[in-house]
Amino acid sequence: MKRFKVNKALFLIFPIFLATLVLTYVWILYSNSYKWVNILNLSIDSIFLIWYLNYFCHEVSIDSSGINFYTLLRKTRIDKKEFEGLRQSSFLTKVYTKRKHYYILTSKNGKNILGEMFKEINK
Repeated sequence: MKRFKVNKALFLIFPIFLATLVLTYVWILYSNSYKWVNILNLSIDSIFLIWYLNYFCHEVSIDSSGINFYTLLRKTRIDKKEFEGLRQSSFLTKVYTKRKHYYILTSKNGKNILGEMFKEINK
């Protein structure tokens, strides 16, 4: 079994930034805005946070029969046959499957490790 864990500080950057943004908004602008603007802003931030928690993985493991993606809200297992491809940039890796796409925040070293892990699936 091969396992890759994302650096926790890197994984928590977006949720911390979003929480800081919401708290700053509530503290400074909440009383100066219309009620519908406040509800809209907080709703959009909540949707982004839920999307992030559902699709950004903090751990990936590959064993003989399938691939496990661990997000904060759930664990998903797919067969190796469902894996379609991998796209990597400097800090983000996108894993394509037949059902969904998963995202993994990585550093340069982590990008190379993930690339090697998923190369063996296509063979």
